[in-house]
Amino acid sequence: MPILTTAFDAAGHESDQPFMVLAGFVSTADHWKAFDGEWRARLAEHGIDAFHMNRFLHPRHRPLVRDLVQTVLRHSFRKFSVTVRIQTIPPSFADQFNLNAYALAGRVLVANVAVWQLKEFSSTPIEYVFEDGDRGKGLLMEKMKRDGYPSPLFRPKTDRPSPTGGKIPGFMPLQAADILANRTFAAARDHQVDDVLHEFDGMPDHPAVITVKDMQDMEQMLALSADAEFRKRFDVI
Repeated sequence: MPILTTAFDAAGHESDQPFMVLAGFVSTADHWKAFDGEWRARLAEHGIDAFHMNRFLHPRHRPLVRDLVQTVLRHSFRKFSVTVRIQTIPPSFADQFNLNAYALAGRVLVANVAVWQLKEFSSTPIEYVFEDGDRGKGLLMEKMKRDGYPSPLFRPKTDRPSPTGGKIPGFMPLQAADILANRTFAAARDHQVDDVLHEFDGMPDHPAVITVKDMQDMEQMLALSADAEFRKRFDVI
């Protein structure tokens, strides 16, 4: 049975940026395997070991970026993104509900993928892969576990030396997710969609922007949920 696998990367950070974005793609493990070979071969043609969008913003790199986007379009089914405006998160939210911007965006992203999966691949198992190293991954793991989702996997997007020798291979679809996250963040910051982001226009998507109203509704919902859990645990009517 094929397995669906996501590849999600983050851009921006709540400590020093106005927005935090999580974005990426979903496909099957077989498609991602074929993608890996094509992606690595294309980078090798240019003498590149790993692709990071912030190093390839100059217009002279556009032909390469367009080719890489086409590789993504050939091998993935759908794109997803969640944009969080940091100012919309109430100061009490993190303390009361143990969520930061990254965990919040990740939880919304997973829910959106799950809704799509039920419609398109209801009997296909899915694994949620995120780029490793972002602050808040423990909070996301805890929240997904509490809400009944599979435990997320956190993988590097570039090859890394293994402590036992050899190397830990990077999950190349995360480098593709880096393009989408980087350009989605830039679009939110600059109020303008650039030509790289437009390259993805032909792919079905599920973008989400978390607004002040969303946060107010979520805060109320979580407060009610916490109250119900308290009543259940301590037998309060």
